[in-house]
Amino acid sequence: MVDRSALEAVYEPGSFGAANSGLVISERRGLRIQSVATLADYLGDRPSLATDGSRILTISPDRWLVIGQTPEPAAPGLAINDVGFGRTVIRIEGPAVRDVLAKGCPLDLHPAAFGPDSSAQTLLGHFTVLIDCVAPETFDIFINRSFAEDFWGWLTRASAEYGYKVSAI
Repeated sequence: MVDRSALEAVYEPGSFGAANSGLVISERRGLRIQSVATLADYLGDRPSLATDGSRILTISPDRWLVIGQTPEPAAPGLAINDVGFGRTVIRIEGPAVRDVLAKGCPLDLHPAAFGPDSSAQTLLGHFTVLIDCVAPETFDIFINRSFAEDFWGWLTRASAEYGYKVSAI
């Protein structure tokens, strides 16, 4: 787990933009993020799963990201790698969240098509991300740490017309 934020130079708590849409953007720190191989039999064909305080997200066939608790390595051939050092997780929530994300994402983000417990690797802006719909108006965006500052700039510009708050960490 990395102690230093990749957004340190640009993360400024406060309210921004003219409107007050209820959008809140925050960095999620202190998450345990692990890449796990051969969990397909456990998860089946669901794109994500919440269990025991953890979330399990599909990243490719037979590969998952486990956010939270470490899975038990009881199954033979289970490979677990800590990848939290290379990811930044940004949470965006509020009534206009789907409108903001739709500005740069080719996915159908309508709640009927991409509701809670849906996740997908996709483009957002010109960045490759993993989007996790945690609740109807709450999304976690996983991005490579090296692109975090540039992505933050894109996200805050995309949110500006709605107005947004950056929460204190």
